[in-house]
Amino acid sequence: MASQQEIRLRALESESLSILDSIDSSTSKHQVDHHTNRARRVVQTMNSIPVTQEPTTFQLQLRILKTLQRVAYHDPDSGGVKDIAQWCVHRWLILLQLQPENWEVSKGLGHAWLLKSQQFLSQIHENDHGPASGKGKARSHSPNDKNSLHSPNYVEARATLVPATEYFSRAVNVAESKGQATGELLILAAEAFMSLGNVSYPQNSEGSFIQAVLYLRKAAKIPGYRLPSHLRQYLQEYGAFVQ
Repeated sequence: MASQQEIRLRALESESLSILDSIDSSTSKHQVDHHTNRARRVVQTMNSIPVTQEPTTFQLQLRILKTLQRVAYHDPDSGGVKDIAQWCVHRWLILLQLQPENWEVSKGLGHAWLLKSQQFLSQIHENDHGPASGKGKARSHSPNDKNSLHSPNYVEARATLVPATEYFSRAVNVAESKGQATGELLILAAEAFMSLGNVSYPQNSEGSFIQAVLYLRKAAKIPGYRLPSHLRQYLQEYGAFVQ
């Protein structure tokens, strides 16, 4: 029989999924604000529920957190909904303390930092190449000159992408040790390293690009998994240069 805590969490999971679906289909700022406030109420309720390691409730909290993070960054280029995004990072860290070997938690933290970087990557792309298109995708950012690398957007991008790559690397290592590495995890890790390489100084960028290629190769070898076309192209263009 389900515990009271499990029942409450299942209701919150249903509500958070409804919010995500609604916010993705919103056509006005008023609608977005309404659904964002619904998400804040979910956060308030989550704060009243103890975090435990009981398997079912832990997984429910993890799934709710993933969904709320997507709500927070429904428009990542704008910087996201900061209070909800910050709450998500804090909650991920609590879960990581409880289960440091849970690769999904490390992945969630890596994704949080990667999403946070999109605001700065978007501004860099717009300044260097014109308006960016697409949400939450790794973009190419080759600075026009070395002075650009000192600019605030590049500094902020590196400051968010370094922890993203660290948490993703941790997630990949743990997942691989358990035979659970997924294509989604590997390409997120690769995109984080690609983005970091694009905003780093030349002497530091090569290692990031190499790591991205290695992750993409691993993803491409997963039976039944197919890389997105832009990553297949990246692997074809740069993979030949990596042993």
